[in-house]
Amino acid sequence: MARQALRRGLAPEPEEVGEAAPTMLPEMVAVHEALDRASDWLDLQKRLRRAGFVLRAGTRGAISLHDWPANRFLMPLDELGTSPAELVLRYRAPFPGRTTHSDPLAPPDAQRTGVMKRPATPVSPALRAYLAKAARDAA
Repeated sequence: MARQALRRGLAPEPEEVGEAAPTMLPEMVAVHEALDRASDWLDLQKRLRRAGFVLRAGTRGAISLHDWPANRFLMPLDELGTSPAELVLRYRAPFPGRTTHSDPLAPPDAQRTGVMKRPATPVSPALRAYLAKAARDAA
């Protein structure tokens, strides 16, 4: 329901001759005010929470608007007229919880956890036995 209201508030309406410009929904006004007035990520999240919203990180750098406190997805940040890159530049910091890495080509899971993923090729039984014996000997 909130998602539909936000989409209606963002959707351009055809202008007819003599018709007044469409007004934004109060929820959208609050979101845009928070985006315009916030001085950093923490200030933005505080302002959005007061209005009943919050930003959450998604995959591949995506940030989306969720309702607060239910934390339901509403829409991607891009649909609000700003992008994660614009906010990173404005606040001079990545979205909280995201870290910068020296290897931008590393897969997201390896960047996030710092642990190598299981190799794509199967491990031979002989190698598996050797590794198990080495682990037992080390313990």
